Amino acid sequence: MKPSLNVFLALTLCVVGCAKAPEFVKEDLKSPSMSGSGEPDLIFGDDGKLYHTWIAPHTDLGSALTYAAFDNGSWGQSHIISTGEDWFVNWADFPTMAIAANGEMVSHWLQKSGPDTYAYDVRLSHSMGGHEWSPPITPHNDGTQTEHGFVSLLPLDEGRFSVTWLDGRETGGGHGHDDGHGGGGPMTLRTATWGPDGITNDTLLDPMVCDCCPTDAVRLNDKLVVVYRDRSEDEVRDIMMVTGSGDHWSEPQKIHDDNWTIAGCPVNGPAVDAQDGVLAFAWFTQGPDGEEAQVYITHSQDGGRQFGKAFRVDNGRPVGRVDIAYLRDGKGLVSWLELVEDGNQELRVRLFGTGGLIGDSFTVGVMREGRSTGMPRMAVYKGDAYLTWTDPHQEQTVQLAKVSVTF
Repeated sequence: MKPSLNVFLALTLCVVGCAKAPEFVKEDLKSPSMSGSGEPDLIFGDDGKLYHTWIAPHTDLGSALTYAAFDNGSWGQSHIISTGEDWFVNWADFPTMAIAANGEMVSHWLQKSGPDTYAYDVRLSHSMGGHEWSPPITPHNDGTQTEHGFVSLLPLDEGRFSVTWLDGRETGGGHGHDDGHGGGGPMTLRTATWGPDGITNDTLLDPMVCDCCPTDAVRLNDKLVVVYRDRSEDEVRDIMMVTGSGDHWSEPQKIHDDNWTIAGCPVNGPAVDAQDGVLAFAWFTQGPDGEEAQVYITHSQDGGRQFGKAFRVDNGRPVGRVDIAYLRDGKGLVSWLELVEDGNQELRVRLFGTGGLIGDSFTVGVMREGRSTGMPRMAVYKGDAYLTWTDPHQEQTVQLAKVSVTF
């Protein structure tokens, strides 16, 4: 007896839609940071360890950029990288670090260069092993008292590190929120290489970009991929990428045609990760009409020459502030903030693969709405995702959680 058409259709739909939903298990962890800290980050180093950085209040010497390493199930001793009373400390523009396979480290923070609010420089310090840090240097040599920040760091080879940042040398010292032109020219995107020979390969990647959206970068085989929010003469602020290494870089390429037109910076940058030659991207947009907030992901399997379908990730009221990280077997997590009732927002994650989204979103943390929650960050260590964010309403200000996913 042959099965009926209805039975056949039901079986077909189950094959397509009845795959096992991912199972999430969250474990709240205690950050090694002190109360009142902020601007946290998580980095998986090339040495196989997980690193946690934050800015701690330091009553005698101002702010203190601090880190701890997580290995074999526990956090090691916290170490101060640098301190300063004249730093630019901002909820969106957080310090970070990069770690090479031999334990060599480079970290960055922001230091005021003049009296104007947005006059500050990128400062870099180097360490072999993380206990003693070199006197800081600046990767840009323009000497202008303008905005420099939103840095992405990557370890390269032979003691070299890639540094990419937003550079305001053309802006005349403004910030770009009032007239859209920073009081002068546009914000630019630049990159350079830090190494034994100092700063080399200082290169302009894009002459006009969004003023204060975070950048992100990842290595893909033998090249680097940098993603950022662009800005056109018509104020379209879609997500772009450039690829290259050293002093050879591609022309900017648009990841997706959102056509989001906005006369000001949304302070919402993209995220990128790579695994087995495949790139995964996440970003926030409000579309061509500027009315509906959305978070999307997409993939590229050929190094960014072509992009797959864009999948909408959010649950209808996203704030954005995305991150993305591969777990294993071509699957990973995208994270973002989502507005909920009672003036709260949730940090959520969702599983994805190259074929799209898998299952529903999962809530990692709940916090009050506002900029003070900063930019949640995510890194993968031994197959599990670790996330950190700021919650000024908690005694332990920097929050930390581990999320294990079965799929």
